[in-house]
Amino acid sequence: MGRKKSTKKSTKKEKKERRQDKVGLIHSLKFRMTVLMICAVIVTCSVILALIIPAAQRTLLDQTMNYLQDVTVSDGSKLDVLRMQTQNKNADFLRSAFKDVGIEGVASSYAYVVDSTGTMKYHPTEEKIGKPVENAAIKGVVQQMAQKQRPESKVVTYDFNGVKKYASYYVDETCDTVLVISADESDILAPLHRVVYISIGAAVIVVIFMTILSLIMISTNLRPIGRISDIVSKMAGMDFTPTPGAEKLVKRKDETGVMSRSVANLRKELVTMVEEIQSKSNDLFSASERLDRDASDTAKTVEQVGNAVGDIASGATNQAQETQNATEHV
Repeated sequence: MGRKKSTKKSTKKEKKERRQDKVGLIHSLKFRMTVLMICAVIVTCSVILALIIPAAQRTLLDQTMNYLQDVTVSDGSKLDVLRMQTQNKNADFLRSAFKDVGIEGVASSYAYVVDSTGTMKYHPTEEKIGKPVENAAIKGVVQQMAQKQRPESKVVTYDFNGVKKYASYYVDETCDTVLVISADESDILAPLHRVVYISIGAAVIVVIFMTILSLIMISTNLRPIGRISDIVSKMAGMDFTPTPGAEKLVKRKDETGVMSRSVANLRKELVTMVEEIQSKSNDLFSASERLDRDASDTAKTVEQVGNAVGDIASGATNQAQETQNATEHV
């Protein structure tokens, strides 16, 4: 009964020790290395996007501004043709000439015409025809036109109802009318935004892929360490029997192979030491048995000597008694 209780206690103790030896997820090397890998991928993708996106945005805006100016100068020549035909202020002629003018692929891009008084002679929105121009930059151009100063064609930026816009203008040769082509910055950068969204999506996919790949690689590389730990734990329990698979660990050429060979050498030395201790223990046990036998023989000899001494003493006593009796009868 007592033996069963001790067996149960030892089993519980072993289970408790195993629970204590088990490494938690947060403290495990697998978790830390995976988190490090994920952070590295995220930081790399963030740095790449942070460097590329502003540069791409500047390049796209510069190219768009150049294209916008080229289109304005190219189509602005139509104003001179219409002026010669005295139709440069006719809404119908202006509509047929400029209704399709703008940056291709940019929905907010359109063209409108303003005369030297600041009145819009053509606009895609019919309600604005005949009304004063609202663009502050173009108002400045109109003031120069009124003074018969012909400003050079260029691209300007302005805010309209909280929306940032780009506009390019062309003034005809007599400073009578100006062609303006505008576009919203958000629409100009829309293709870049789509690229950014695709890049972010690709980055997320890369992070997920790298997480799975790193988990597989880290688990594969850490598995030998777990086996080495089991071998060491087994040796700590004075169990030096060969462990299946230990030969493969010893043959590895990485750091775990070095660890395995060191543990194998330690096991070999411990086995030799235990065998020597066992040999010495057997010798000591044999010497103890011989000493015990010698002690028993000595005890028997001492007993025999004691008996002999007792017999001699008894004989001497009897002889002395007999001598005394003989003396008394003389």
